[in-house]
Amino acid sequence: KLLRCPLSNDGRGRHAFRKGTFPPCIMSVMGGSGMLAVVKVANPTAYGFVKAGEYYLTPNRSFNPWVPPYAGACGLMDAKFIPDGQRVFHLFAECTSREKKKIDGEERERIMLPVTSWHGEDCAGAWLYLGYYEVDDEVPEQTFNFNSIRHVEGGDHAEWERVKYHFRHPRHKFGTDNETAMLKKLKDGGYYDRIDNEIDVTGAVIDPTLKSDTHGKKGLEHYAKKYGVVEVKVMDHLAVREWLREENKKMTLVGVKPCDGDRGYDERVYEALVQAQAWSPKVPRVETDPLLLGPLG
Repeated sequence: KLLRCPLSNDGRGRHAFRKGTFPPCIMSVMGGSGMLAVVKVANPTAYGFVKAGEYYLTPNRSFNPWVPPYAGACGLMDAKFIPDGQRVFHLFAECTSREKKKIDGEERERIMLPVTSWHGEDCAGAWLYLGYYEVDDEVPEQTFNFNSIRHVEGGDHAEWERVKYHFRHPRHKFGTDNETAMLKKLKDGGYYDRIDNEIDVTGAVIDPTLKSDTHGKKGLEHYAKKYGVVEVKVMDHLAVREWLREENKKMTLVGVKPCDGDRGYDERVYEALVQAQAWSPKVPRVETDPLLLGPLG
């Protein structure tokens, strides 16, 4: 059953919830660490929805835009998010946000991809409970490499989330926890010299080394705003991206689908999250007007 516009008992849209480390939030009910994407529960909560040693998933939308957008929908997931030895799990999905940006001097709004993850203004950035999901063995695995990610829907942000992750955790790629040592490796390897200009959706050329160009855009500011990077660190992030493009590591996506029958959408989990008021500071509810939601799929 597709639940793009699910209703609560009061006839209004269902609630979305907050991911975090301070209650009330999702982990107040589910347990584990609220900032992880693959959450292992060592000490179960009194609710007992996730047993000791089991996992539930809260993958970031920009890192993995192919996650199912709403309850009942199928989707894809980076295989590294699938816990070893556990093919069935509770799944939460991040609601996409609305972005304001200037294009040719005119401020416009657009919904961040994918549009099917847009559940209304109140839910932007909040998390929906999708229910029990499992790996779909009938869906063939899909393999991408790093250089092809940006060419699929939502891929430019998925690419940059990986860049930012490796910038924050340089040991995985650069063998050091020291940012200065990482930047020295990038400079010595000539990765700053490989940074290319970017072509905006309007056709404008964005040169990160320029303060501005004929289209009225600012290079460093463009990257900083679009991808959430501190402006003085933009060139360093772009150098990391060049490293990752040279490495061109493969990524495997696997299909995920809602479980059948009673192990589909678990109303007890949803009601427990509501009773715990696992949201803050606003009380997000799913938009129920189809005209405000946009495409279903």
